[in-house]
Amino acid sequence: AVQALQARVAEVLVEMEPRAIANVTWALATCERAAAAGHPEARQRRFAGPELLQALASQILLKLETFNSQDFSNCFWALAALAHHPGEDFMRTASRGSEQRLQEFTPQNLANVLWAFATLLFVPGEAFLNLATNVARARIGDFKPQHLSNSLWALAKMEHRPGDPFLAASVRESAWKLELFNPQNISNLLWAYSQMRYHPGYDLLEATVRRSRERVAGFTPQNLTNAICAYAKYAYYPGVDYFQCVAHASENQIQSFSTQDIANTLWAYATLDHYPSKNFLRSASAETVAKIDGFRPHELTCCLWALATLKHDPNSIILTALVHESKSKMDHFTPHDMVVSMWACVALGGWDQCIGKNCHGSF
Repeated sequence: AVQALQARVAEVLVEMEPRAIANVTWALATCERAAAAGHPEARQRRFAGPELLQALASQILLKLETFNSQDFSNCFWALAALAHHPGEDFMRTASRGSEQRLQEFTPQNLANVLWAFATLLFVPGEAFLNLATNVARARIGDFKPQHLSNSLWALAKMEHRPGDPFLAASVRESAWKLELFNPQNISNLLWAYSQMRYHPGYDLLEATVRRSRERVAGFTPQNLTNAICAYAKYAYYPGVDYFQCVAHASENQIQSFSTQDIANTLWAYATLDHYPSKNFLRSASAETVAKIDGFRPHELTCCLWALATLKHDPNSIILTALVHESKSKMDHFTPHDMVVSMWACVALGGWDQCIGKNCHGSF
């Protein structure tokens, strides 16, 4: 059925109107996402192969002048959802076309396009992003939580820091609608502000802590990590109750934590000077040992620094595993990684001087 659908779309593609092209692209992405959500094995099945997607992209460019804001939104979102990058030339041309219609974009259209650009690792340029944030600020009251958090996440992902007037407006709107934010929205919001190095104010931080405690069961490992790291970057202590909720949620999902999640979480605990609960540390230690081969040099360094800062037992299984893996990957350590690792050893009482010996002469 899937192959028959693809064949039929390819046959009539040239005859399609712009709205039909946009809708077909959107439908292919929606079907593939729905199939993958219902059946994990369906992720291997593509509703749209690369040939069909490139054919769609070619038709989009040919009919670009007649696209409206919804068409642009559907096409960009679908290509990103399908993880298909149609090429830099397509993205530059299509983004210029959409820029001319940005004033017509609804909040959802705008959020979808920004999310798509960030997901496809495409930065449309300062002119586009400045105009987009101006349009968003003018309509900030119409943004739903998902649109607002996704837009902020995308801007941060593209390393674009909007002006303070837009950011201040986004903080006010987030505070007003925070009761409607789900865990992903909260995580994206906190991550985005911290990446932009913009302080949203302690009132909003306190409100996100309260909302997070209420919804903590819905947080994924990455959501948990992004939130606690944001608080750490702001040197904001979210309270013992929050840490207890996070520790419990983390213990239940620890096997789904990536090596980066583990390293970042330990870093946040140490930065906020909060020693993890015994249960969390036990489960995190076991997971670290199980995944030790996958730790990158920076993640190893991060863990060593965090555990040394927390004055963890130098003879523990987690530190033994970390130092052994650090030795095997020392050739890939940056000078900063080496210095931090050596400091960790000294802080732990000179434990395992082999790291220092391995570093000697590597600078």
